[in-house]
Amino acid sequence: MVTQRTGLDCVLEQALLTRRDIAPRTAVIPRVPLMLGSVKVLLETPATMVSCAEHIDQSLRCDSISLAETVAFAADMLDASVERRHPVADTTADLGVPEPLRELVCSLFDAHNLFLKAFEDLTREEILFIQQELSQYLVSGEERSDRTRREHQRQLERAFALASRINLQLIAQAGYCVAGAIDQTLPLLMNQAAALPPAKLHTALGDIVIGSMNNDLYTDAMPLLLVDPGGNDTYRFTRHTAVNVIIDLDGDDSYWATDASSPGAGLSGIGLVVDVHGNDQYTGQRYAQGVGFLGVGMVVDLNGNDTYTAGMLAQGAATLGIGILYDRSGNDTYQLDLYGQGMGFTGGIGLLIDKGGNDTYTAGMTVADSREAHGAFQTYAQGFGMGVREFAAGGIGILYDGSGNDQFTGSYFCQGSGYWLGAGILVDRSGNDRYTARRYAQAAGIHDAAGILYEGSGDDEYNAWGVSQGCGHDFGVGMFIERGGNDRYEAQWLSQGAGSSAGCGLFFDENGNDGYCGNGDTLRGYGAYDDRRDMISVGLFIDRAGRDSFPSGAENARIWRRGEIGAGMVGDGSSVVLWKEPWQQKRTVRNAPVPVPEEDNKTQGITLPELEAPLFLEDSWERAATSLAARGPEVLPMLCTYADIKNVSVQRAIEETVKRLGRDHLAALHSFLMDKPCAKALPVLLFALGEIANKTSEPVFIHFLSNENPAVQALALRGLYKLSAPLPVQYHTIVRQSPSAAVRRFYALALGGQPDTYASATLCHLLEDSDLQVRFAAYRALRKQGGAALPSVRNVKPTLPTGSPAHLMLHDLFEKPLP
Repeated sequence: MVTQRTGLDCVLEQALLTRRDIAPRTAVIPRVPLMLGSVKVLLETPATMVSCAEHIDQSLRCDSISLAETVAFAADMLDASVERRHPVADTTADLGVPEPLRELVCSLFDAHNLFLKAFEDLTREEILFIQQELSQYLVSGEERSDRTRREHQRQLERAFALASRINLQLIAQAGYCVAGAIDQTLPLLMNQAAALPPAKLHTALGDIVIGSMNNDLYTDAMPLLLVDPGGNDTYRFTRHTAVNVIIDLDGDDSYWATDASSPGAGLSGIGLVVDVHGNDQYTGQRYAQGVGFLGVGMVVDLNGNDTYTAGMLAQGAATLGIGILYDRSGNDTYQLDLYGQGMGFTGGIGLLIDKGGNDTYTAGMTVADSREAHGAFQTYAQGFGMGVREFAAGGIGILYDGSGNDQFTGSYFCQGSGYWLGAGILVDRSGNDRYTARRYAQAAGIHDAAGILYEGSGDDEYNAWGVSQGCGHDFGVGMFIERGGNDRYEAQWLSQGAGSSAGCGLFFDENGNDGYCGNGDTLRGYGAYDDRRDMISVGLFIDRAGRDSFPSGAENARIWRRGEIGAGMVGDGSSVVLWKEPWQQKRTVRNAPVPVPEEDNKTQGITLPELEAPLFLEDSWERAATSLAARGPEVLPMLCTYADIKNVSVQRAIEETVKRLGRDHLAALHSFLMDKPCAKALPVLLFALGEIANKTSEPVFIHFLSNENPAVQALALRGLYKLSAPLPVQYHTIVRQSPSAAVRRFYALALGGQPDTYASATLCHLLEDSDLQVRFAAYRALRKQGGAALPSVRNVKPTLPTGSPAHLMLHDLFEKPLP
């Protein structure tokens, strides 16, 4: 369907791109357990991000609250859609339950049965193992001093394989069942609470407690159901109950999460708190205030100026379940260390929904991030979705704020951002808001993740250091959308529509008199070239209308181009920013069990202390490589046993070691490669050999062109490209027609060093490739050939449709003075 020309079309043309380069994305999504369909759509079709944010707004903006529909919305995003009508059997006839509570009590028994079915493919020990591994990962990360890297990897793989057996649809159905019963029960309680005398009833799942109008203190075991009609109450239980609901109708109450029990936490079960009136305080260290940890946890506060304080995994957070914190009104304060305020870890969706009020959100400021010497903190909050890199896909985190003048404060990883196949979304509908963060924030998609920050209206301020405000890094996609208001933006680098390491960053401001601070070269429509991967990134910036102010630079022109593939535009308001791509969630089969990995007896007991030590930043890789390379070529067999360790820092340390060995022992490295080393080690060895770029490696690269693994073929071509060595004639047709985009990309780059008619003509045709990276590899190769390519260009260009990617690129290359 043809639609009107938009501002984004103009910017795409300036960057030599077309609409298909934004949607769909051509990079292959990594195959790991627990991939969510919603995240897959955002990554494959970034143009749906605006529609996704609008879908969230339309779903959550209604003033009338329905807990059931809120759970259903979360379940839909989690690929765990519920049946909107779920039958509830009457199990209260012999319990003496008061009439207003009967449907709710029935739903709790029903939820209990649903949870039994959801976990029926796991033993109790396996459930506990999943809980321990995920909790330990969130606390300690990838480094474990009590295990070797292989032991740690196998345990994580086992945990996620077992987790794939959990039926998340039944967990969501249990949450929907109880939430629907509360929707029906709450109006009855509001009218009849005074007629309910204090009481305690015993059931097989726990007690049913009706409190008093006094200032009550609730301790000991958490009941199945607690209804308190009024008073300033304190909830501090010492034992958790798998299925529990607390309804407090009035009073300034205090809710405490302890190590033993937490109100509003679904810990392998379901936990809900509904507080109707009062200025309340919620305090806890972990698993608090609307957290779903293999379950459904929900805190609903309908009125009052409330304070929420927590340590980690709280305030609308989840893994393998649903966590919701819903605050309908009041000027509220949210304080968190990390993992929360709308955070989804693997297999989970976390939502923080605040409908109105002047609210303050603060996350981080306690756990330092070592990327900077001081002033940087880990956050993972305020609309953040994350997974475990190379092991399992991420969840979805959403922070939705309806109205009010709000303040959002974070540091690293926050404010509508995602990490490793997760999606983080922050939607603020209106108000004059202030956002402060440091890095990987404000619509940043990091490592194959999606980040969205969507602001409806208001005069807003955004302050960040870098990798923010619409940034995509390492195949990630970040989209920043500001619909209106006189806004102020400050960032120093890689922000405001910036892409790096094959990422895509998009920044759109539709209206208002805006001010931009920061004058770096990587701001406002910047696409970096990744020399390591030999791939381009995309960064696009549009400010549609208004009297805007910029630092001195290219932005004072109406349209500009920056970086390898970056462009920006300041519009006159005559066109819409971008075309509409409808939001359609993509369902994935998530409950097909992943096989539990088997022991690898060949590598048991083989360790290299340098690779077992903590590795994080580049200096640690260098130290490890220096020590390992000092052992000489004899270290190569042991080094290769680490080739399948799913840790980027380990792989970089191996690569640096091989490069050092190649400088002093190149012949030995060649012999090792040709003697058929372990197949899993070939990619890292060939990559490092290409980095060495020694002419004597040419026969090795030619040898591996016949390898059946496309990844190995691509790295062999990369090696020839690094050497500027010609490709043997017999391989041209094979690699040109390869289904692997990586093979075709390095083929194009290799042809750049062959300034002959065949190579130039082939490159012209590769400009029409369906893969963005292949096209720009051909573009760079033709640029390298320069005038030698002109005869082929003159033959091919007239055959190309005007405005096609190939036509735009040839025009850009050869209608200007040649180098």
